[in-house]
Formats: sequence, structure tokens, C-alpha cells
Amino acid sequence: MTGTPGRCEHSLSNVKALAELGIRAVVSERVHDADLFTVRGGEYSYDADLGKRLLETNAQLIDEWHGYDGGRITCQVGPHGPDTASSRLLEQPALLAEERGVGMFMHLAQTAGEVAQVRRLTGRSSVQHLGDLGILGSGLIAGHCAFLEDGDAELLAESGTNVCHIPVVNAKSGWIAPAARLRRLGANVGLATDNMVHDMVEAMRFALCVNRVADGGPADIKAMDVLEMATIQGARAIGREADLGSIEPGKIADLVFVDLERPHLTPLLDPVANLVYAGQSSDIHSVMVNGEFVVRDRAVLTVDTGEVMAAAQERAEDLWRSVAGWEPVDRAVFGQC
Repeated sequence: MTGTPGRCEHSLSNVKALAELGIRAVVSERVHDADLFTVRGGEYSYDADLGKRLLETNAQLIDEWHGYDGGRITCQVGPHGPDTASSRLLEQPALLAEERGVGMFMHLAQTAGEVAQVRRLTGRSSVQHLGDLGILGSGLIAGHCAFLEDGDAELLAESGTNVCHIPVVNAKSGWIAPAARLRRLGANVGLATDNMVHDMVEAMRFALCVNRVADGGPADIKAMDVLEMATIQGARAIGREADLGSIEPGKIADLVFVDLERPHLTPLLDPVANLVYAGQSSDIHSVMVNGEFVVRDRAVLTVDTGEVMAAAQERAEDLWRSVAGWEPVDRAVFGQC
């Protein structure tokens, strides 16, 4: 869950939408004291007041929403990264997480620029820096982990830190986390999407393929491995392995229903392999959360998708007009092609 400098109410309004959609979610505020816009150009400036405001919003988010609807929505603390949250600020989210009894999510070793900035400030790798601060451990989900230095993978595994593998967006950027190696070392590795890439079937296939290329072969990562990364290992990462992440008696009925009678999935000899190697997100026809359908026969039951899409288009166009003087293309032109 993200927040915008000066507009910290976004995380609180966004979680309301998640509640209305009926989906299960783990949310946080994006806590940082660096100016994220200048960071893109390699310039770091820190504002303690900004960090304080965002941390307060994260605390409010936890107080108002953690455990909503029987635990369908839970909250964590979300320090953005070891470069965008100063050492002074990083200690405070850890204290908040301990006080509220929740976990933390953070981008870690996400970019070469992050790792370089942390080393300039501390003389340590990003992973070592978090270890020095006492932040590594089973309560932390570390996203990306694509720019690990010598000894970092071992430190993540030994500390019990959960790694959030994000293969599609990382591969599109030209790098990849050593997920197969982390798994061999004993780390819990879950699977995720990011930044305009939100297809978990595609994420499973990318995780399988890019790690086989990076790791030198198929020996240590199979179709079932990436399915587990997308399910039970994700549940373990958020501390919900006991009631989520697999189909077992006594667990919560969070289910996706896959139509396997499709031409591209025929012949069907191994359902898991077929889904991972050849599946599409459109093969999922229904989704159940906590025993209730939120999608059935490919129709969303909780919101009017047409209205949501129209509102999203309108807001995007308004934003681009305001920041870039952009004007939309006349859609009638496409109808004449």
C-alpha cells in the first residue's frame, strides 16, 4: 500500500476500496524520508517531518484496519527501503511493528543505486545494514533482493527473513534475484507482482524460466516449486501458514478455480505443469475469499467493473493533463483503422 508525500490519506482511502472489493489484503503505508522523485535521478535528500507523517499514517492504518472482517485485511509496517528511509527513520518502523505485533515489508537490494547509496552512508551492503539494525528476521518480507552482495543470501536465509521474489518486473528491467539459490539455502521465498505487472500466472512462469537460466539448469526449480511460492510460501511470509495457502481441512476457503478444459492446456497430464508452463490468467474463472465468491464465471461480483474502468481512465487522463499537458487520442480514429 503506497502513500504520496503530502497526501498520506491515500493509504487509508485505498484500504477502504480493498475492503469493498471483498479480497484478502495485507496493507501498509510507504514510509520514507527521502524525496522519491529526486532519488530516481540518484539525488538523495531526507526530510524528517515527511518520515514522521508517513509513520503516523501507518500507525493509524494498523489501528483502524488490522484484523478487519475476521482478519481478511491485516496490516504491516512498510519502510520503503534502506536507502529511501534513513538509518534514523528505519529504527522507528521496527519499533512500531513490535509494539503492534505486526510484520514489516521493505524493498531490499532492489536497484544498484540503492545498494551504492547504502554503502556510501554505512560502508555495508543493504542486507548487512538491516542486519546491523536488527531488522532482518521472520517478521520481515524483503522485496526484490536482486542486487545481493557476497554473503547477503546466506544472511537472509540464516536470519529467517522472507524473500519476496518479483521476477517479471525485475526481468523487464534486466536483472533477477537468485531465488533458486536462496531456496537451496533454506530461505522462504514467496512470489509477487509489481508496477503495472499483476498476472500471477505469468509470474509463476517467469520465476521458473528466469531462475533456470540464471541458475544454470532446471534441477532445483520445478513447476510445483513456483506454485508453492505463489501460495503456501506467501502465506508463510505473512505469518498465515496455519490458515491460508493450501487446501486442507480447517483452513480458510480462499480458492481460485481454473478451467483446465482449454485448447492450450490440452492434453492434460500434469495439471500443475500445464498451468505453470501454458496457463493464462483468463483460465481462472472464479475466485472465492473466505468461502464467498468475489468472482464467478469471470464476472466480478463486488463492484461494477465498467464504472471502475471508466473512473480509472478519467483520473489517469486528468493526471497526465496536469503534469504533462497531455491530450487523449480520439478513440474514433481507431475505429476507422
